[in-house]
Amino acid sequence: MLKVWQMISKSPLETKKLGRTLAGFLRPGDVVTVSGPVGAGKTTLIQAVGKALGVASALRSPSFVLIGTHRFRHGRIRTLNHVDLYRIHQLSDHDRRAIAEVLFDRAAVSLVEWPQRIRHLLPPTTSRITITMAGEDRRRLVVRGRLASSLAAAWRATLPSRISVGPAGSRR
Repeated sequence: MLKVWQMISKSPLETKKLGRTLAGFLRPGDVVTVSGPVGAGKTTLIQAVGKALGVASALRSPSFVLIGTHRFRHGRIRTLNHVDLYRIHQLSDHDRRAIAEVLFDRAAVSLVEWPQRIRHLLPPTTSRITITMAGEDRRRLVVRGRLASSLAAAWRATLPSRISVGPAGSRR
């Protein structure tokens, strides 16, 4: 099983497409971290996941509330937690307990921005997505963990038939 997969997103629309694809593979209990510099597209990706799961309004970074929780009445995922630690430099014991409770909620999916601030709290099964700049609108996304194999297969299936992907992602 593939544990690391990377791709280049050529636009914010393509990053959103990857977010919608990612949403289809999430299951209750999943924790996914999304790392990258300011402006890399973390929120763009997370908003697309939220919309695909059924968040009615635009999912915003909960920069002032730490954890944004969205509940759904229908579907296989009933709760989506969006944890954004951008403005947090030191966690109180209360915040640490609240975050740990969210991360280990086996009935919810949790998406975490700026996860390096809580690395020690993350479950060992956490999937990790790192986004880096690869040009003005281009982004390199590296996916590590359980979701890498599923995303790679789904993404390959969407490539135009005239392009074949060889070993290690080389184009022939």
